[in-house]
This record gives sequence, structure tokens and C-alpha cells, in this order.
Amino acid sequence: MRFIDEKGRLFGKVNIIDFLVIAFLFSLAPMVYFGYKLFNRPIAPVSTPINFTIDLYCRLQDLTPEQLKFISVGDILLDDAGNNIGEVLSIEEPSVHSYAVDLGGGNIVSRQDPNRRQVLLKARILGEIKNNSFFYKGEKILIGSKVNLKTNKYTSEGIIESEPKSIYSRLELLELNIMLKHMHQNDLKFISVGDILLDDAGNNIGEVLSIDDPSVYSYTVDLGGGNIVSRQDPNRRQVLLKARVLCEIINDAFFYKGEKILIGSKVNLKTNKYTSEGIIESEPKSTLVQVIKVKFNNLIPEVANSISVGDAGRDQEGNIIGKVKSIVSNDLSEVVLTTTEGNMVVTRVPINRDVVLMIEALCRKRNNALFFNKQAVKVGNSILFSTDKYDLNGTILSIEK
Repeated sequence: MRFIDEKGRLFGKVNIIDFLVIAFLFSLAPMVYFGYKLFNRPIAPVSTPINFTIDLYCRLQDLTPEQLKFISVGDILLDDAGNNIGEVLSIEEPSVHSYAVDLGGGNIVSRQDPNRRQVLLKARILGEIKNNSFFYKGEKILIGSKVNLKTNKYTSEGIIESEPKSIYSRLELLELNIMLKHMHQNDLKFISVGDILLDDAGNNIGEVLSIDDPSVYSYTVDLGGGNIVSRQDPNRRQVLLKARVLCEIINDAFFYKGEKILIGSKVNLKTNKYTSEGIIESEPKSTLVQVIKVKFNNLIPEVANSISVGDAGRDQEGNIIGKVKSIVSNDLSEVVLTTTEGNMVVTRVPINRDVVLMIEALCRKRNNALFFNKQAVKVGNSILFSTDKYDLNGTILSIEK
């Protein structure tokens, strides 16, 4: 029996060409299968690290008394390149260094070294959140895990004592009412509106907006048994001032120079003339710096030409609430006229001016809306901008930031 007959059929049944085509297609099947598996493998999810500020408690162990002297609140934590990545917030009282010894057979005992110390500190560090886990210097943060703390004074290894807590923080200008108490009358002459408030490094972080009339210093005395009386010192004074200061908002709580702002809490005010301790008298009010573009129409030339960059806008109490950032244009005023044929045309008045300004406005946020000088900040709304030289009523063209 022949494999291929005179008609080119395999075993007299299948055409040899058809057979080769079918065989070729079958040979492609493994290639198609493995190609599909290769190019359709599940892609592992890529987690992009997100930088977050993290608070954590860390115990430094096996320290000598000499090493303890170098550790203090405010120490700046550094990465391997020397960049600032954190700060020591608080330190508890040191204790004798204790450690565990494994005697075998599951018998673990605690020992102490009277010549060594351990201390628990709280640090705020710049870490990462990746795959829902916290990382510091590339290492995952877990209770009991080791962490390396480095400053310009020391390097020490610690043990994580608690779950890290992420901190949502931002800087914002706040208005505070602060009562300065127990002051000598001679000290009052140094305090004035416009005083620039400084941080410990000498940076500008605020300004005194207004000052009430001084009064005789009053205080309370606890006589015991719930009997509290009020006293006055005729030789001392107290004065209430309003200040706008740069504060940090952390998880919806307000902080000034690292201290939480509460009614009745103390706050330190420092200028280049004086340093004084005050008492917070009211809840802080949040203000936002918003740049808005405003058009003022049909101004007489004397007013238009008196406008300068840096002009300070004030509210009814005289507080500075904005300033002219730039003058965009100062052109002849445009008016709409109707011709004898009833057509409307735009022409310019040869005397009066239309002025467009960029204004840095201190706004307050209320019910998710911004307000400047008690007026809602929205495109198309009118706005009143008053300085010591002029009062202008304009229209908001745009909100820049």
C-alpha cells in the first residue's frame, strides 16, 4: 500500500497539502499558548511610597550616663546624607537599663545593669507609607523593631515601643487674642501695632494687629475649700492684643512654636524689642492668603495714579487684611454708548481710568466658602478694598490661588 496515491492523497484519503497545513496549525498551538501566558501574566501592583510625618515612641537602651547628657528635646534627626528628617519632641525620665536573659528551656529572666540607663523618647520623623505599612530610612516600622536615630551629636539604636501615628499637618495663618499680664508700666511702651513676631531662629512668623487699652493687672488667689478670690496689683498692668501668627495645624489641632493652642494656655511672644508670655483668650481664627484679580472701573485720575504696589488694605478696625501685589493695567475707562441708529458701541473716556490689580487678600473660611472683609470671594462678586489713601469698590475677575 502506497502512502501517497496518484492524486496526491495521503493513504488515499487526505490531500497532502491539506495535511501539511493542518500539521502547521497544530505546531503553532504551543507557541500561541506560551505566548499568551507570557504576555498575560498578572502584573504585580506597584506601590509608590508616600512621604508622611510620623510620630513614634522609641526606647534608647544600654546608655552610659555621659551619653544621656547629649540627648535633649529639640534634637534634629538626620538621614545618612545629613538632611533634616525629624525632631525629638519629648523625653521621659531615664531609668536603669533592663534586659532579658534566656537561661534555656523557656526560662527567661530579667536583669538590670546599674551602670547603664534607658530612656523613652517621642520623635516626629519623615517616613513613608507603602503597601499600608510605615517605613523609616527604608526599614519597616513594627513594635519591637530596631530603628537608628542619628543627630549631629550622637547616633543611637532604639526599639519601637508603639504603633507609629501618621500626622496630617499644614501651616496656616491664625489670628489669636493674647493677654499679656504682670507687666511693668515701662514695658508697655515697647509694645506697638505692627511688631514683628519671631521664632527662636529669628524668622518672621507673625505680626501684632491691634492692642487694647492697658488695665490694672488682676489675678485670682485660691484660699482653699473652693474659696477663690480676685486680686489686683496697682503697680502692674495687663493688655490684650490681637496677633496674626504662622501656626501648624496637626490633625485639626492648632500649634504655635510646637505648643498646642488652647484657651487659657500660655504662649511666648518674641520680637526684636521684647519677649513676653501671654495667655490665649479665645479660639484661634483661621485666615488664608488668597491672590485675587480685581477690576476697578471709572476711577478719577487722582485715585488711579495714587495706587502703588504694597498698598495695605484694612478692615473697619484698622487691621491689615491685604495688600496690592501688582498693577496689571491702568487704562482709559471703557463705556458703552448707543448710537442714533440704536447700535451699542464700546468707547474709551478720555479722563477716567479702569485699573486691574492683583491683591493678596487675607481671607477667612466659613462653611467651605472664602470671605474677604465680610464679602464672599467669588468670580463676579464685588469687593471693597480700603487703604489709608483710598476706598475702592471693584469686581473679582479671577481667583489665582
